Amino acid sequence: MWKVGDMYFVLPGHDGWPVETLRLESLRFAGQAFELLALAQEKLAPTQMQQLKRTVAEQILRSSDLEEFGRCGDRAREDLYSLDPLDYQRAKTIILETLAAAAVKGNAT
Repeated sequence: MWKVGDMYFVLPGHDGWPVETLRLESLRFAGQAFELLALAQEKLAPTQMQQLKRTVAEQILRSSDLEEFGRCGDRAREDLYSLDPLDYQRAKTIILETLAAAAVKGNAT
């Protein structure tokens, strides 16, 4: 059922204390990115938000045809989206920089 690894977010460490898994780190990162996008939706003008969405999508997605994601059986995942964690970090940085620039611009007026 689970194609990659297992379903655990923490595992027991050698000393008995819990150790966070990469899966948990990825989930945390995704939650933070979601919250940043929600904040951007609230703070940015609609045209700025559309541009931000395009820029972030270009950083992560390898296909602009969303129907291809439904046919994942005949497509390699790296043909659909980036497998490089740095691309996701860059996307998060783009969101943060856009929000910071909007805040500076808002304070200047």
